[in-house]
Amino acid sequence: MRIVFWGSSEFALPALEYLLRDRTVEVALIITRAPSPAGRGRKLQPTDVGGFVRERCPEIPLVEARKLKGNEELLERIRTAAPDAYFLAAYGKLIPQEFLDATPYPLALHPSPLPLLRGPSPVRTAIMQGMTETGVSLFRMVQEMDAGDVMLYMRLPILPQDDYGTLHERLALLAAEVVKEGVNRLRDGHVSFLPQDPSLATFTRFFNYEDTFLDFTRSARELHDFVRAMSPDLGAVCLSPSGQKLKFFQVQPAECPREGTAGEIVALGKNQLVLAAGDGCIAVERLQPENRRVMSIQEWLAGQQLAPGMRFRSASAS
Repeated sequence: MRIVFWGSSEFALPALEYLLRDRTVEVALIITRAPSPAGRGRKLQPTDVGGFVRERCPEIPLVEARKLKGNEELLERIRTAAPDAYFLAAYGKLIPQEFLDATPYPLALHPSPLPLLRGPSPVRTAIMQGMTETGVSLFRMVQEMDAGDVMLYMRLPILPQDDYGTLHERLALLAAEVVKEGVNRLRDGHVSFLPQDPSLATFTRFFNYEDTFLDFTRSARELHDFVRAMSPDLGAVCLSPSGQKLKFFQVQPAECPREGTAGEIVALGKNQLVLAAGDGCIAVERLQPENRRVMSIQEWLAGQQLAPGMRFRSASAS
């Protein structure tokens, strides 16, 4: 079976690694996005997939595509490869119809139970919404984002301790299992698809900096889920009583020793910082002051002058 693989971010790597191990599969071509500037020096850096291919399997043809629409050279290269199927994971762009027409099975992976959570941020959004289960869908690509008929779906529980990083990693590993089952069905000729119900579709979007701001008027459970969704990379941003910008990386719902307004310190100790929420309280466990490293609440409290009744505020109030 000849495959063309499309992918850019690290989410795609376990699926690609599986295809490279499967002796019934020939990965004829790997397509990723072009290198982009990154870091302080703004040097061009390859995608995670591009870097992996250069280091681990340089013998496989790699295309780092700057654009797809109108790219006749790439389209002809794919047609010459005559792939039985595409597998796409975290490529980052819609694939033009002429490319979809170049294989009988233009298949893509999406880490959600489609039609729920279509779009660019399904993992973060699932945690933020307090979902207890998600999964990976394998579907036929069409010209509408994540809207094609679904070939198969595998479930994954969202654990109470999961944050974005751990759930993203577990879903990437599950995606490799989905690809394995997809290859088996293609090879055995047992392929069927179920159309998505568009009336059930929900959508995600890219997160910007303002989307990371904590809102202490939310319930303790919602704040817990919000911080998990922003960890371990973005952080949930707020202001200390003195106006210091902080990022919360780990909080837990906690018992409230007394009532307080949203963001107010209701319990304070050497190892304890409990804040009132809109409903309930949260205990802060890990945070990062601006321009410093992530630290435990004990480390941070050692250098602070706080007292019960002081309030933390949303960064949007600055």
